[in-house]
Amino acid sequence: MWALAHRAALAAGCTVKDGLSVLVTQEPPGANCPAGGVRVQVGSGAPTYVCNGAGGSSCTIVTGNYGTSLVCTDGTATVLIQTYSIGGTVSGLLGDGIWLYMWEPAGARNQFVAADGAYEFYGLSDGDWWELGWGSPATMTCTASTDYGLISRQSVSSADITCACAQGRGNCDGDPSNACETTLASDHGNCGGCGISCQALESCLSGVCSRPSYAVNAGPAWSDDPPVYSCLEACALVLGGTASGWSCSTEPNAVNHLAWYSAYGKDDHCGPLGTPLPEDQNLGGTYFGGGYSAYVNDHCGPASINYCFPAGL
Repeated sequence: MWALAHRAALAAGCTVKDGLSVLVTQEPPGANCPAGGVRVQVGSGAPTYVCNGAGGSSCTIVTGNYGTSLVCTDGTATVLIQTYSIGGTVSGLLGDGIWLYMWEPAGARNQFVAADGAYEFYGLSDGDWWELGWGSPATMTCTASTDYGLISRQSVSSADITCACAQGRGNCDGDPSNACETTLASDHGNCGGCGISCQALESCLSGVCSRPSYAVNAGPAWSDDPPVYSCLEACALVLGGTASGWSCSTEPNAVNHLAWYSAYGKDDHCGPLGTPLPEDQNLGGTYFGGGYSAYVNDHCGPASINYCFPAGL
């Protein structure tokens, strides 16, 4: 027989997940339980009967990660409310960890994952929709094998999240705490990939080691009276960055800090027969004002090539 204390407590009923009531009452001997037992009523659903064995038994309602059950001292257990979970593994994680978010009919929940490993959200019911979200660590991108669905009488254990360095980033110092710290598109020592080092006279541009250059006559038309550019300014305009980040040269294999220039009505500083000017030559103003420009389509022909190198060379 049931212990009186259990019977009194359970007969009064209790409330479990989703506000459903659980009412347990004594069931007399009969068709449902030959030796008598208890009748368990969950909400408005069909009742469940837990029948006495020869020696009787006492039972307790137990709520866990996967639902609510009636557990008896004779070793039997009856599921009263079945719940399900959403989970998987997180891999490739660097930096400070990742926050996961799970939306369901009851609202939103979150969970912090500090390192690679398993995660799980519990307590979903059959028929619940769910959606998974996350905040990728800085400089990383994370994707999920599946990130939404509908619970259909089973848990989901395959919502795996895989993280990797974002496009153009790398963990080149091997330190997981700072995630993918390197910009591969412009890092001289890790150009296009970790460990790929450019030579002394090369620049890393768009992930490729090269000796960048430009033609003076590739600049704006003289007839538009364009601004006057120094070679340093032209390097920044054509190749990116700032003027202070570049050095100029008229030679492809050495940095001489000189450049070819054109002026309104003058070609005396065009290559290869003219006299180059300093790399920072700039009188300001516009082209018609008489300043020399290292980037204008006028007197200098295709032989006037200025080379751009990283500053400090």
